[in-house]
Amino acid sequence: MGQVAVTIGGNNYTLNCRDGEEERLRRLAGYVDKKARDLNQTLGNLPESRMLLMSCMLIADELEEAREGHEDVGSAAGATQTGDEETLQFLKAASDRVARLTQTLQNQALEV
Repeated sequence: MGQVAVTIGGNNYTLNCRDGEEERLRRLAGYVDKKARDLNQTLGNLPESRMLLMSCMLIADELEEAREGHEDVGSAAGATQTGDEETLQFLKAASDRVARLTQTLQNQALEV
């Protein structure tokens, strides 16, 4: 099992992951960190739990907009039901990964 050290919103975390997923986890953490830093610049320093919650909400909002945008494009292009369902499955899997990452971060924050 691999481990990755990441920094999100100025807080350091060590996350466990499957071997080979380290770079992906670093990339995802970098994206969440950017959201957290943007929030802190806009709203000032937030408590850790509030910063993580707000960051996740922004990412969930982006995902929802992507879903809505895909549905609009799919309808306009006359996409097949199979293509739409495959895309929805992909987006659901992405959403589930974000939820698992959020839970992992929250659990590890409680351990600190």
